[in-house]
Amino acid sequence: MYKRQVETIHGRFAGRFSNPELKPKPGDRVCLSIRPESLSLVDTRPAINGIAGRVVESTYLGEIAQYSLQPEAGDTIRVAELNPEKPREPSELHIYASVRPDDVVLLEVETE
Repeated sequence: MYKRQVETIHGRFAGRFSNPELKPKPGDRVCLSIRPESLSLVDTRPAINGIAGRVVESTYLGEIAQYSLQPEAGDTIRVAELNPEKPREPSELHIYASVRPDDVVLLEVETE
């Protein structure tokens, strides 16, 4: 898989294209596909692949904690933390959802 970087409203993200033949030009739109369980909540801003926001909803289900993260820009993001050491509660404090580049899939956006 090919690693590429794109600029988003949340900052720079590195990922891989689902179609290695895809070669978008600067300014072309792409969609980022990230599974909720691939995201990790961290207290410090990652250099890349990080979304700043605050936890607005938290549900602890034993081996998994589900969170709704309200980012500074854009729609609410779902995060599913597996085997949480200590579940996070809703808070006004900003944290970051971080994801490894291998877990970010870049998809082509159809243009009309």
